[in-house]
Amino acid sequence: MAARDSVVYSSNGTAALVEGHGSRKVLRLAIPSDATQDSYPNNLKANSTASRKPGDNIEWFVPGSSGDKADLLYRTKVADAIVESLGVPVKDDIYAGWILDRLPTGYQIFVLQKGEVENTGIDQIKRSDTYLYGHPNGARFRSPNEYAPHLISLLHRHQNSILGLPRNTSIPYEPLNSCSCAYCPGPRRNKLAPSSSNLAGPSSSSPSAAMDTGTSRARLMRNTAVQANNLTAMTEAERDIKDGGWKFRKGEVIWAFIQSETAALGGTWIAALVVNAPETASFADFANIFTSMDRNRGFYRVQKCGSDTAVHLIHLSQILPWVKEPQPDEAGNITVDEASKAAAQDACQSYFIVARDPKEVTEFHEKNKTLYELKGIFLGPEKIWPGDAVRIPRKEGFAPDISIWDPKQYDLLVVRRIVLMTVRIPEIDFSNEVSRTFTFYLVGDVITMYPRDTDKILENMDRTVPNYIKNIGPDSPKWLARAAPDGIQLPASVSGRYVLGRFYDPRIIALMDGRWSASDSVVSLNRHMEGRAAAVGIHTLNGEPIRGRNGHHVYRLAPTPSIVEGEDDAEGEEPTFTGEVSGNPLVSEQERASLIESSEALSLEDMEEYRRRSGNIAPPKNPEEQRDRFSKKRRVD
Repeated sequence: MAARDSVVYSSNGTAALVEGHGSRKVLRLAIPSDATQDSYPNNLKANSTASRKPGDNIEWFVPGSSGDKADLLYRTKVADAIVESLGVPVKDDIYAGWILDRLPTGYQIFVLQKGEVENTGIDQIKRSDTYLYGHPNGARFRSPNEYAPHLISLLHRHQNSILGLPRNTSIPYEPLNSCSCAYCPGPRRNKLAPSSSNLAGPSSSSPSAAMDTGTSRARLMRNTAVQANNLTAMTEAERDIKDGGWKFRKGEVIWAFIQSETAALGGTWIAALVVNAPETASFADFANIFTSMDRNRGFYRVQKCGSDTAVHLIHLSQILPWVKEPQPDEAGNITVDEASKAAAQDACQSYFIVARDPKEVTEFHEKNKTLYELKGIFLGPEKIWPGDAVRIPRKEGFAPDISIWDPKQYDLLVVRRIVLMTVRIPEIDFSNEVSRTFTFYLVGDVITMYPRDTDKILENMDRTVPNYIKNIGPDSPKWLARAAPDGIQLPASVSGRYVLGRFYDPRIIALMDGRWSASDSVVSLNRHMEGRAAAVGIHTLNGEPIRGRNGHHVYRLAPTPSIVEGEDDAEGEEPTFTGEVSGNPLVSEQERASLIESSEALSLEDMEEYRRRSGNIAPPKNPEEQRDRFSKKRRVD
């Protein structure tokens, strides 16, 4: 027999002697996890470096480990609930019950410890509460009884999902099974799962039972699953937009400062992918955490670009957006990691579609064109959602000697739609291949902080301005909508190549400039890529292989675009585009006619001026060639 933590397994692994729980039979999980690590607590004891004095309160989280008391409690209680849900006796003359070989990947126990520092300087923990983190919508389970229904539902949704059950016993395969836990959308049940007394099915005399069978039940479960998927996607977008002016987002590429472990001062800036962001907070909270260096909160989990193992918790005061490249400082012993920078370079000049499911992308077809309305997009290093604001060049040019971050230097487009257009063009060559050219447009409303005298201004805009712009503060000028000469606010369509990047609160930029030396730039896109994490040289994200991770899907366009992070293998034929546009078109005739007009109205020379001022991107030798880069002569490999 081999010992593993507090569990001693039999030679064939089918039984175990569990400390405090007696002899138990082993259930082995064989399912992909649905867990997310987005909601993991950041105020960990291990990160608490601030000095504490007698009388100070203590409140931090300590991660659990395999084989500890809480882990064994979850694994035994949940295993017993699984077996009981199948009508199988939990105990017999030999075994006291069952135990899971592990919790699903991504589910992590954290213990919340509260107390205070004694007069002797010793930390006195007065209360400990155990939680299981990992639920897809960010919730935490408070007990094994809360978690059991969720795992049971997950087991039903996958074939051959668990091994070790008694002979002739299996979990029914129900791909549309609706979870009854306290945190998933859908019906709630008082019991963990059906007992042996009702395994035969509902009574035909019960009206509610009749609704739980056949087509009605399948439709209900399908609708619930779709609603759950939409809720998760909306939650991420709404959370990002809520704090969009001062918070970095999952999947964005940023600069992270790693303090030196061998020297008292200095460290290294690395290019990193945001894996997990801290909880939402107001600007005042952000500024307080930034300036006070509060080490109990405000941590991002990031992974170094080009590395499968370098995962760090980085305080928000030690992060810069990609478009503020940190500068080496020999006197301060500060360096920039060139390897991670090189790994991120191509991805930060490309765009990626944000989609975890094909249903999140809407297609419309017109002759040789395909239009896609997207739920979100990565513009190089940054993530954009409908409802966000992005910076675009001002038509009247630039004020001299003013930072490109100054609001006087740009207008904002409040994004209403993200439109990707692909065009199929037959090539005249021996292979008779079909070339696909594509570009994307952001459709929305233009707002400005310093309107020109010739502009009409709308005080009451029809479109909602993001809260992170509304709440900039009373000392800042108000953002106003630009209008057409007749006073009507018209939608604008801006080509992606003119987007400078997403909006950052000027107060945030001021905080960063006050602490770090950085070179300013803007987003510059020249291609599309697929596989967000893989594009920055990461193939194992936060300890898990990317391919097949969390059941994410690849949504294939022409050619294949990316998704947020994590792809299925999804090796298959490219979709065949058939059918006609039905119902309301994606873009109205007026909007469609303005797609090129609006983008061309923004001077290419203005755009290149931004790039020259950034110092990082050389202007093209022939601007006209860049203007025509989406012509039929361009092939996308």
